[in-house]
Formats: sequence, structure tokens, C-alpha cells
Amino acid sequence: MNIRTTAAAAALFVGLLAGSFAIDHAVSPGEPDVDTAALRVIDAARKEDLSEIALALRGYVGLHGSYPDTRDRVQPVCSQSGNAGCSLVEIAQDGLPRDPGGGDYWLRSNGQRFILYALRESEETLPCADVGDHGRPVREHFGNKSILCLLGP
Repeated sequence: MNIRTTAAAAALFVGLLAGSFAIDHAVSPGEPDVDTAALRVIDAARKEDLSEIALALRGYVGLHGSYPDTRDRVQPVCSQSGNAGCSLVEIAQDGLPRDPGGGDYWLRSNGQRFILYALRESEETLPCADVGDHGRPVREHFGNKSILCLLGP
């Protein structure tokens, strides 16, 4: 069982707990509620997925000399055939990971460096600190949503 399977199973278990305790289980002050725990599991899976995609990106640059180029724009890693990240399929033996929340993972690259993004659900997971010169395009794309990110070299 890999980490993604484990995280998905944990999310399912936590989801089942939420359903079974929803009627008669009150959360005591200071006790994390089941929904918060489920969101932490989802964010942990997303961070693991971003790491897997980063490994594929490093393999790609080893073969091709540069990262897939999105022309420094944020785009889904591979939700449509024209996405630059779809070229990673040749590297990812088991395919590219899918967001456990049903969304997309996002890539921004200029060919020399990359940034991967995912939506952030849990308040206990640190948000992306990628602002500075990258803040404007990221805010234009994600708005005020909280995001996770992984920066490549």
C-alpha cells in the first residue's frame, strides 16, 4: 500500500467517522473535529502528490535539459492534452497523481525552474509563501483561495 492509498483510506475512514458521529457527537473545545482531521489528511496527500510530480519534473529535465515550459503561466499539470505537464506522462510510471479533492494540480514553469500548486483545505497546513514576483499571476489565477506550493530549482 503506497502513501496515497494510505492517505485515501484514512480520508475515507475519517469521512465515515464524520457520518457516524454527525448526529450525536459534539466536539469538545480544544478537540479537533473530524472534518478538520479529514482536511489535514487531504492536504497531506496533496503535498505527497506535489512531491511525486516534482520527481517526474526532475526526471524530465534530466532527459530533455529543461522543464516543460508553461511560459511562466499557471496551468493545470495535465487536465487537457495541450498542457505542458502532460509531457510528464512519459516519466511517471504509474501516471500522474490526481487531487484527492477532485481538483487539479497546477504548474508554472519558464523551462529553468518550476512551481507546483494545489488548493489548501486545512488551516493547520502551512500555505504557500510564494508571493514576491510570482504573487500577481498566482492571485489572478487562484484569487483569494489558500494554496500549497512546491518550488523547484
